Amino acid sequence: SYNKERIICKNNKNNEQNKIIVNNIRTLAATRGTNIAAIERELGIGNGTIGKWAKAAKSPPYETLYKIATHFGVTVAELTGEADEKGIKKSPPNGRA
Repeated sequence: SYNKERIICKNNKNNEQNKIIVNNIRTLAATRGTNIAAIERELGIGNGTIGKWAKAAKSPPYETLYKIATHFGVTVAELTGEADEKGIKKSPPNGRA
């Protein structure tokens, strides 16, 4: 047996984290005069993939996050909001956005 409520909460937490990631990517792209679609093309990420993360309960692959973070010169922790970086959002300690 499983606790459906726990699974829903976990999925909601992942979804909120994904929204932070997408917003941070959007912010980083804007500060460099570009957009998410251009970043996806440059890095060989499927068209629309990054935007879909904001609606997904599953976290993006670490390898993809690393590729994006490296492109922008930030760490994965900064990209995901786990660490401060000027101009991008940090996750609150309780995980709520």
